[in-house]
Amino acid sequence: MKIGLWLQDHRNDTEKRFNEVMNIVKKSDVDLIVLPEDAYIPFNHLLEEEEDYVFTTLGKWFSEADKLAKKIGKPMMLSARQDIYFENTKDLRPFIFSYYTNPQATENETINRVYFKNTMTGYSPLEFEDYENSILEQWNQYAPIFLKGKKIGMTICYDCTYPIFSALYGVQNVDIIINMTGGNVDYHKWYRYNQVRAIENECFSLVTMGYYEDDSINSYVFGFDPDGINMSFTNLMHSSINECNKVDSIYVYDTENYKEREGITQSEPTENKYQDLIVEAGNVSKLIDKAKQLREDYLYVLKKGDDNIIFVICDEEEVQVPELVAAMLYDQILNDIENKKYIIVNRRNNLEFDFLENQLDPLLRVRSMENFCAVILESPIANRVYQCSKNKKSQVLKEVKGKFGIDLSRTTGPEAIWSKSKNSVNVVRKDTYNTLIDICCEWASQTTSEEE
Repeated sequence: MKIGLWLQDHRNDTEKRFNEVMNIVKKSDVDLIVLPEDAYIPFNHLLEEEEDYVFTTLGKWFSEADKLAKKIGKPMMLSARQDIYFENTKDLRPFIFSYYTNPQATENETINRVYFKNTMTGYSPLEFEDYENSILEQWNQYAPIFLKGKKIGMTICYDCTYPIFSALYGVQNVDIIINMTGGNVDYHKWYRYNQVRAIENECFSLVTMGYYEDDSINSYVFGFDPDGINMSFTNLMHSSINECNKVDSIYVYDTENYKEREGITQSEPTENKYQDLIVEAGNVSKLIDKAKQLREDYLYVLKKGDDNIIFVICDEEEVQVPELVAAMLYDQILNDIENKKYIIVNRRNNLEFDFLENQLDPLLRVRSMENFCAVILESPIANRVYQCSKNKKSQVLKEVKGKFGIDLSRTTGPEAIWSKSKNSVNVVRKDTYNTLIDICCEWASQTTSEEE
């Protein structure tokens, strides 16, 4: 399948340029065209005029999107925002959504689908009192899109940094997950997150953005295959150019025909300035043996001063299953424990170097980043410890005299991610996220039963 990702240049947000690009798409052989989060679309003004809210009905904006897709003869993914006064807010809040439309769908293909952004947004559907019914059932938010024999899922921006929003598609065996991001993001963070979304869900992962003028070009496109390989592409506007991230271009990723491109350079191991917990390389069991067991075989707590160190045991391939890891980290048995610090432990009896470097290493980095915790790997060929920085970039700790020094201030886990100090509604959002973890685990078990 050929998927076109428009790296939209917001310095030239005009109806004329929009129509020029759509004409280029119309003449192309792409199977799907994707616009970035909150894209410039000439009929976005309709969202200001709508009497109905986007989460209650498909109004005039959606009708125009259908007409556009029919005009260019291509299925489309578009994204926009509607500023809304909610019952519990005193000011307008942006409600961001994506819309898939295929007016020419065959009997076995999806005609349309809506996805509502969950995180880093003014108002989140996670705050809805009845998310499970209103979003999951009424809107069928995580139902895969069927197109040309493929199953596709879509997410928006920061939702890609939370594993469950993608895993809800992964447990349904989707072929492709597409993320629409606004832009102005850290290249390495977005590379790692979306690479791992591909690896753990065993699917293709594609990302596009919009460019806002800044000190540097910091809006990108990404394409990863199910093994996390950085994919080659073609440029629909500049066929002779092999340059990545040229703004106002459409990058085409062909899931049936691609080559491997060079990925990002791995950072060298570094020693922490602050070291609150010393772990012997290859012997984390020494600490776990001193800990109190909370759940048989996978949750332990070790008291250290005022801190309670939670060891989350995800041995062998368990650490590669996002919903399983999340279920452990968000286990209700941890709710009443104060001053928690989280460490994920992955011990392996066998490990191949190629798998370690190309798939497991990025995955463990992201497990640390997405959960704001430390991750310990023990295996016959490598012992490593991963941490994330305060701005959630990845770090590999340097082994010094057979030991690793962990900075526990950067292991505060879900409590840091859903902090009350950041947003008073985060407690509500976290509760709904817990529900989604349970649903994801249930869907995964159903899929496993069907396959057996």
